[in-house]
Amino acid sequence: LYEEATALLEEEKYKEAAIIFLKLRDFRDSEELYDETQKGIIYEEANELFSQARYNEAIEKYDEIIDFSDSSDRKMEAQYQLALEEFMNNHYETARQLLVKLGDYEDSELYLAQIDLSLTEDNQNIIYSEDMALKN
Repeated sequence: LYEEATALLEEEKYKEAAIIFLKLRDFRDSEELYDETQKGIIYEEANELFSQARYNEAIEKYDEIIDFSDSSDRKMEAQYQLALEEFMNNHYETARQLLVKLGDYEDSELYLAQIDLSLTEDNQNIIYSEDMALKN
C-alpha cells in the first residue's frame, strides 16, 4: 500500500494518495507524506480558482502552501493578473498598490508608469475644472 500511495503522490493524485497515507499513518513517513498530499489538494484548489480568474481567493490558497511546488510563483502571477484586471477596470489606485508589491515582475513597471501618467492627467483635469469653475 505504501508504494501505491507514494506512486499516486508522484502522479499528483493527491486525494487518492491521502486516503492511503491516512490508513498508514504510523508506517514510515506516511504522516509527513499525508501532510504533503494536503498541500497538494490545496494547490489544486488554488490552481482551479486561478483558472476561473478568482485571483483573490487563489492568492489566499497559495499563501497557505507558499513552500509547496511553484506556489510562490503562481501567487505572484495571480497578483499580477489581479492588478491587470484592476487596471483594465480603471481602478488605478488598487492596481498601483498591487503592482508596487510585484516590483519588476513581468510588465509591472510599465503598467505603473501608465497609471502614474493617468493619475497625473486626471489630477490636471480636476485642477483645470476647478480653475474654470472659479472663473465663472
